[in-house]
Amino acid sequence: MCGQTARPFAMHFTGEVATLGVMVEPATFRLLFGAVMSDLVDHVFDAAALLGSVRTRHLHAEMERHCQQPAVLVAAFERFWYRTLSAKTSVPTGVAGALAAIRAGGGQQPVGKLAQHLGIGRRTLERRFAEHVYLSPKGWSRLMHFNNVLGTLASRPALTQAALENGYYDQAHFQHEFRALSGLTPQQFLAAMQARAPHPLDTLAATIL
Repeated sequence: MCGQTARPFAMHFTGEVATLGVMVEPATFRLLFGAVMSDLVDHVFDAAALLGSVRTRHLHAEMERHCQQPAVLVAAFERFWYRTLSAKTSVPTGVAGALAAIRAGGGQQPVGKLAQHLGIGRRTLERRFAEHVYLSPKGWSRLMHFNNVLGTLASRPALTQAALENGYYDQAHFQHEFRALSGLTPQQFLAAMQARAPHPLDTLAATIL
């Protein structure tokens, strides 16, 4: 398992590898596990630490059994996680509203104005984010801002246009943020994206998402 990431990390494989991952919405970790794990940011850890060894072995067995049937594997994966959901916790309304507002605003709304819009104090908002999102509102906004840039590049691969559309009017700042969050310069990222060959599983992934 990988906690919330706020910086880039690379995975290196030898030979052909098929992967299946689940990306959960922010603040849903406690819904799955009923636990607060603020030290998971930018860390990878053994799933057995939270799921237990028996359930982890069961999940591995399911993945091996259906590895040649992607659609069946995804269905089995979903059943497993639905059974894991904790009925004892929920995302606080203030946190859910803040996450929605940050997403809608492309991560560009100042935290003070965001708290004012939600009718809560800035410190209260920051405390709730620390408890449920494991990042500050500013940190999460930064990721959403960058995510919007990636979305723009996916549809219109023009760096200057993507920067301007997403409020980066200083090219030096744009270059710095891009490298800090992706590990690549914008030019390197765009070249890698354009050189990537489509994979048959991309179609399945698109239908799931």
